Amino acid sequence: YMGDDSRTACKTMSGWKRSKVVPSDTGAYRNVREHDHNEPFYVLSCANATEKTQDIQAAKERLEGDGLQVHEEHNPQTNITYLLISATEDKLEELAEKEEIELRLDDTQLPSSNPNIPAYKDFHPRDRHLFKKQPDGSLFSSLDRIRLVQNIVRDAVMSEPIFDRYALHDKTEQHALERTWVKAWFSPQPMNQIRDYFGEKIAMYFAFLGHYTKALIPLSIIGLIAQLFQLATGDLDHVSVPIYCVFLALWTTLWLEMWKREQVTWAFKWDVMEFEEEESIRPEFVGAIRRGAYTGAGFVEMDGMYDVLKNTRPELADRVPIEKFDPFYKRVLRYCFSVPIVGCFVITTIVGTIAILFFKNIASLPAPEGFGRFGGILSAVVNAGFIVFMNVVYTKVAEKLNNFENHPTDTAHEDALIAKTFLFQFVNSYISLFFIAYIKGRGIVLPIFGFPAGTCRGTCFEELATQLFTLVVFKQGVGQVQELAIPFAKNLVKKLLRSKKVTTTTEVTLPNYEEEQLLPPFSGTFADYNEMAIQFGYVVMFAAAFPIASVAALINNWAEIRVDASKLVKFSRRPNYQGCEDIGTWQKVFEILSMLSVINNCCLLGFTSMWMSGKCMFTQDVGCENGMTCDYYEHDSIRAMPHESLFHMDHQGQEVTILVNCTGLVHESLKRTLRACCPTDPHYLPSDSIHPVTNNHALFLSPYEIVWVVLVVEHLLLFVKYVIAELIPDKPAFIERAEASQKFEKELIMDEEYAKK
Repeated sequence: YMGDDSRTACKTMSGWKRSKVVPSDTGAYRNVREHDHNEPFYVLSCANATEKTQDIQAAKERLEGDGLQVHEEHNPQTNITYLLISATEDKLEELAEKEEIELRLDDTQLPSSNPNIPAYKDFHPRDRHLFKKQPDGSLFSSLDRIRLVQNIVRDAVMSEPIFDRYALHDKTEQHALERTWVKAWFSPQPMNQIRDYFGEKIAMYFAFLGHYTKALIPLSIIGLIAQLFQLATGDLDHVSVPIYCVFLALWTTLWLEMWKREQVTWAFKWDVMEFEEEESIRPEFVGAIRRGAYTGAGFVEMDGMYDVLKNTRPELADRVPIEKFDPFYKRVLRYCFSVPIVGCFVITTIVGTIAILFFKNIASLPAPEGFGRFGGILSAVVNAGFIVFMNVVYTKVAEKLNNFENHPTDTAHEDALIAKTFLFQFVNSYISLFFIAYIKGRGIVLPIFGFPAGTCRGTCFEELATQLFTLVVFKQGVGQVQELAIPFAKNLVKKLLRSKKVTTTTEVTLPNYEEEQLLPPFSGTFADYNEMAIQFGYVVMFAAAFPIASVAALINNWAEIRVDASKLVKFSRRPNYQGCEDIGTWQKVFEILSMLSVINNCCLLGFTSMWMSGKCMFTQDVGCENGMTCDYYEHDSIRAMPHESLFHMDHQGQEVTILVNCTGLVHESLKRTLRACCPTDPHYLPSDSIHPVTNNHALFLSPYEIVWVVLVVEHLLLFVKYVIAELIPDKPAFIERAEASQKFEKELIMDEEYAKK
């Protein structure tokens, strides 16, 4: 979205924020707080501290000037200084009011309150008795405190990038999550507990992952049945596969629509339905300054009002909102620069990967034409090197382009990065599968270099299934081990290195702020969503070739929930607060993959599988002596067959693959054809060594009929998916009723409070 509203902001004490006109209030604060929490919950650390004393003191003075409490600790053995930050209850209330933070109302204050659907209200000190208190008596949870001070800390040290800043874990809540979430493999996720500790963005990811995992159960059952039919009959083109593909096409739409409803439900329960409208502006956002605010009629400039107030009522002039905006034409110019660069990288990746796949067939030839047994190794090294190189370069380019585009909020910034990154990941992850499905084994030669596409081992449908098995099963299994092992190993190495710096011979217990500094920062949910999107593509886009991929995904995701939870709770620093109202552009990514799955599975069944064409496959080792090769041959007996097709032989004479439309009644004619390939070697092919594989479920359609069937079925399924999506409302009815009820009840409470005063 590129409307002006997406680039406007107003200045608050902790940064730029979207403008919001609210009534002022002059309520007084209590001077004595019953529950002041002076335990530090945020830390700034500085290495080589003795050389940066002035910078440390300057940061400390700025933080104290903002009303925060700062305690300084220095470790002489590591030469690291720590600034331990806390805040009084009065200061937290002041920040909550200025930031317009909404806190949860006490359930007893709502006449018909449902504890499963909590209500929230903008905080004001005069209404503190209306809000729900924490177990320790405070109005603010540990997450609320981090949320209120993190921007102040960021702004205080922005000019000195010497500091490492991080929030501290709350040990009580951390151990509770470890017990009810990390170790509870067979229990539902404690979503509200996750949200209250980590924030909505992380909680929404785990809600999505849990919903996706549960939705895979019915798909896995149908996929397993289809796979069992294939194994029992020895037929990859069993009729159960098309049935599974139709079920999958409907399942993807139902799952995505059900997720939209659950997403809205969580957003309402967590009070983030309008998060993106109220989201703070990124400090990196650059824009022009103007005074005014958005109303129902659009943006209203207030420069004249500011000038009048400045001369007549200076104390009120500063209350005129300041807007920070980026003109529309500048954004268009930036997109015109970045989009072609992204397109060039994607095209380069496609061309380069396909060229390497073609090169693999040449490199595997015997010398002097190829590299013999080393050809496969060489091509694998070249392919891996190309992928790593393009990944590194493109990741840096995409990040720089994203920063150049000057997005106003973290949500907009991440959504744009998702679009750029996943386009590249799509090509990088699926191009080899598309190559096997539609290019390999068809006699195609790369025009520029003259590299042949090569032939498939058996049928290309079999090779595609084997490749998917490797990607879905082994790659995901290795990934799970890496996700948990790498953070654990890094933490262990840091502890060992730290212990070498300690010269004492007695055992030393590090304070929690030093222990948590050794933990790696949480890298965010971007990579986790990307992993799920790639997996989803494997499961749905190539379902016709490997139905059991859904079972592998179900098992992987069941473990993924606990592995990610363990990584987050035990092996990462506590992340800063990040909110969200939905999963953002990832929703569009999954919807696009859902549509592409219909198109690709129809094409696989029509053009790669033998289910529609009724092709029979014969494979035979020829074994011509003295380096003889078997040339391409088309026999009259094959031309005379019903539904004729070409007869092709591998030009090296190592393997022969014959694909013809038949019903299994042409064995002798095919044997005669094979014998005719190498007439100088009468012993090369025993008659009993040919084993035809027939398809009893084939439709035996002509190529033109296949094209029409694919187009009709594909469009019909896409239309049905569209109708289903339109019929299912995105917002559940009970949420709409709860919204109306809570709005009325909160107005009633405010009227009663006003009457008391």
